[in-house]
Amino acid sequence: EIARLNKQAGIGAISLSEDTEKVLINGKEIGELTNQAFDITISPVVKAWGFTTDGEKHVPSPEALESLLPLTKAEDLVIDENESSAELLKKGMAVDLGGIAKGYTSDAVTALLKENGVTSGLVYLGGNISAIGAKPNGEKWNIAVENPLDANDYVGLLAVEDCSVVTSGGYQRYFEENGKRYHHIIDSNTGYPADKDLLSVTIISKDGAKADGFSTALFVMGLEESVNLWRNSNDFEVIFVTTD
Repeated sequence: EIARLNKQAGIGAISLSEDTEKVLINGKEIGELTNQAFDITISPVVKAWGFTTDGEKHVPSPEALESLLPLTKAEDLVIDENESSAELLKKGMAVDLGGIAKGYTSDAVTALLKENGVTSGLVYLGGNISAIGAKPNGEKWNIAVENPLDANDYVGLLAVEDCSVVTSGGYQRYFEENGKRYHHIIDSNTGYPADKDLLSVTIISKDGAKADGFSTALFVMGLEESVNLWRNSNDFEVIFVTTD
């Protein structure tokens, strides 16, 4: 459905299943809560950098990025909840659910398991962990927060139950060009990888989709703006690993 939506950009609307409609609405809401630091229409810019399955990674020209940035406006993704349809208003636009799909999936999977009587379990989706209840012996689950500078080390342990833990950082998907490292988390304001003195952001929340989207958004926003957002919220906790 997302492929069809992207193909129809600038042409017309497509009908959506319940899951796709929900995840698109979630994505737009997280964008609004984070001043568009989370942007589900970032796809054209991500592709220009080559951060796709078969992309050739390289630094795009400033001119190329300038021409693509107008295509990354989430308000140009129009969702009609009455008709269960969505439309991208400009040709060349595309939706990228990379920053929310796993979180949404973990919510759906944990709900399905609970409906089928599972009271204790861990769902692991590469960087996204959802805990169902506590361990069978009643203790909380221990989840390590990875050291972004050393994959064999961790900065601390979280003791959690019945929630999601999601980490985003620039240390897993990146390339180097002319001696400089470029990671895959793009700031939609600039078209370049986010560069706000953060190595990783870990979100702990009951809402896996929100945890996923917020881990990306707060990485883009940087420490000061993110802490203000956290202080004004009551549905997530956060761990920042800064460059120092």
